[in-house]
Amino acid sequence: MRVVSNTSPLIAFSHLGELHILERLFPSHLAREFGRQHLPEWIQVQALSQPAGVQVARAALGEGESEAIAVALAHSVDLVLLDDKAARRLAVTLRLRVIGTLGLLLRAKEAGLIDAVRPRLEALRTLPFHISPRLLETVLAEANE
Repeated sequence: MRVVSNTSPLIAFSHLGELHILERLFPSHLAREFGRQHLPEWIQVQALSQPAGVQVARAALGEGESEAIAVALAHSVDLVLLDDKAARRLAVTLRLRVIGTLGLLLRAKEAGLIDAVRPRLEALRTLPFHISPRLLETVLAEANE
């Protein structure tokens, strides 16, 4: 499975000390804007071969989100890792499959890679990582916690 990520999910999993979970979930992972010195070998940095498309550029997204979507479109990837709500909406509009950090935590629990989601959500809340109370409740319910 080919995956493209912007920085947010990588930062989140790095903060949790569990970046290896992404490798277990997605053996082939393309990434942008994380800082090459901190990347494990299994993450490949993929440069854009041409500027982001008009739809992506007009969306007023951050550079990382715009580039992740553009790389995903250019390389016909299977999944895009995005947390930003506007970026997720655009990616879905462009018919890309999207999952964010919280969905990745749920997948990791389903795969038996982690035993609980709640402590990781609490740790993420120490970052500038917004999780609405409603979304928190939904994720914990899906995780049966």
